[in-house]
Amino acid sequence: MLNLISYKKQMEEQKICKNNKKLIIIFLFIFIIFLLIIYFFIRFNYNFSKTGHNMSNKKLEEIEEYILNISSYKAKVEVTVTSNKTVNRYVIEQECNEQKIKQIVIEPENIEGLEISYENNKLILRNTKLNISKVYEDYKYIANNYLDLITFIKEYKESVEQKNNEIKSYEENEKYVFEIKMNEEDDQFNNYIANKKLTIDKNTGKILSLEVEDTNQKEQVYILYNEIEITD
Repeated sequence: MLNLISYKKQMEEQKICKNNKKLIIIFLFIFIIFLLIIYFFIRFNYNFSKTGHNMSNKKLEEIEEYILNISSYKAKVEVTVTSNKTVNRYVIEQECNEQKIKQIVIEPENIEGLEISYENNKLILRNTKLNISKVYEDYKYIANNYLDLITFIKEYKESVEQKNNEIKSYEENEKYVFEIKMNEEDDQFNNYIANKKLTIDKNTGKILSLEVEDTNQKEQVYILYNEIEITD
């Protein structure tokens, strides 16, 4: 009889021990999940702030100051060039700072991998059999550095300081718009880049697009920022 009671007691203790082990495992599992949630939350918010989304719900003047202080970024952009009835599209990766501008063509396939760099006022082509004159002739828009955001920022700053170009900033359809109208009397005036317009999402602070127009607004370049990371 005593042996039977002792056996039952032993079995109950083993059962309790197993249950405790299960509880410990469940607790550890929940704790690990909790740590992972915190980790990804912190990482997401860190990346979120780097892309400029921490500028949500800011005033026009605050966004302007933020944009003008960008000195480097990485982006994947879709470039649409409209000329008369012709429309050409390119997908380009950009890596730009105040010293160097690098663009790598992802699409179209016939010039995939073409790398165009500007450094020390020099144009450098890599990964292509095309010569510079051929690139300028057939792909003049992607061969010019006015497709990058850094150039726009530089020109906007100079326009503010020197008052050599007409600039405008305003709100339109839940977006902030910053415009530059180039001075036609300037010695460096280029008919192909007479007007520029940068558009920012008002609610998130995300850079949306950059538009470039010629003097007669017959040729237009529309740059859509599918991905952008501010790296400064």
